[in-house]
Amino acid sequence: VEKEDETDVIARVNDHVLTTKKLENLLPPGNRTDNQIKKFVYSWVENILL
Repeated sequence: VEKEDETDVIARVNDHVLTTKKLENLLPPGNRTDNQIKKFVYSWVENILL
């Protein structure tokens, strides 16, 4: 059972939630510029919607 992630919510699509903790696990530290984070979040939302 996955523990509830209590970090800040970055994006939400229906029942899918991208939190700060999930973002940190999915996006390597070297790729965490503001622009890369923005691209990652847009991509995450698109993938959930499609």
